[in-house]
Formats: sequence, structure tokens, C-alpha cells
Amino acid sequence: MMRPALYFFNAPKSLKPKLEYLKSLGISDVETALMLSSEPSILERSLENCIMPSVQVIKRFVGTDDNVLKVIKASYRILTYNLDKFLEPNIAILVSHGVPKSNILKLIMAQPKSFLASTCKFSEAVAQVEKLGFDPTKIQFLLAIRSLAVLGKSFCERKLGVYHSVGFSE
Repeated sequence: MMRPALYFFNAPKSLKPKLEYLKSLGISDVETALMLSSEPSILERSLENCIMPSVQVIKRFVGTDDNVLKVIKASYRILTYNLDKFLEPNIAILVSHGVPKSNILKLIMAQPKSFLASTCKFSEAVAQVEKLGFDPTKIQFLLAIRSLAVLGKSFCERKLGVYHSVGFSE
């Protein structure tokens, strides 16, 4: 088992409420099993202090319960973050740079992990994408940020180096 600490949890007191909460969100037993096998750290997080607040933050941005489920299914890991420290500030950065909320919503729905970079790293990615000349009103702006924020600057620089070596320009 990758998480031996789970053996010491009081299942009826700690695990059962989390499983019941996930079910109350509309997550099936099969989906819960998939979620917890790929992201077992969810079980180590506090239901009241982490999981439920994360769901509330997501709902504030995506509106409906169905959309909340789509976001969670797109990235189970999102339930393990303090979204007040990641999602909200990173969205505020995008809004301040003129990114339409409709585009932000599209990226949250499809790639929520794009918003889980530290605010500092996310700001750097936004600045780099602006420097490259991307238009903040276009979805490509967000896709470029996602690439820089998730993959990392050095990885993207290596990719650009390969493109340059075969004759592509910036």
C-alpha cells in the first residue's frame, strides 16, 4: 500500500464521511474507486477543512453541481488543494490581464490543474505568454499559460529549442 497511514485511520469516523460526501456530490462508487486509487491523498485530507471548502470554491466559479463534477473528474487532485490560495488568486491574475471569464471557465472545466501552480509561478507564466505576444482575449493565451505553468519553463524552453533547430521561428 502506498499510503500506510490509512491503516491507522478510524474508518467509520474518518473515511466513511468522506465517501458519503463524495457520493452526495453525485460521484458513483466506481468513479470514487478510480479517484481514490489514482489520488489516495484525498483520504488524508480533512473533509471539513479541505475537501468541502474546495468543492465550494469550485462551485463559486463553475456555477452548477454538474460542472463541479466535471471539474473534479478532470482532476481529482483538485480536492487536495487549498483553492483559496491557488485557484482564486490565479483567476484574479487572468482577469486583471483582460482574459474573458468565459475562456477562464473553459480552462477550469477542461484542465483545472492548470490553476494549481503557485501564484508566483502562475504570474511568471502569464508574463512570459504576454511577452511572446499572445492575445489575452483568445483561448490560445490560456493554453500557453497552461503549458508554461504545468510543464515548466525549462521543459518549454527545450521544446522551443527543438523547434528552432529544425527551422521554426518564434
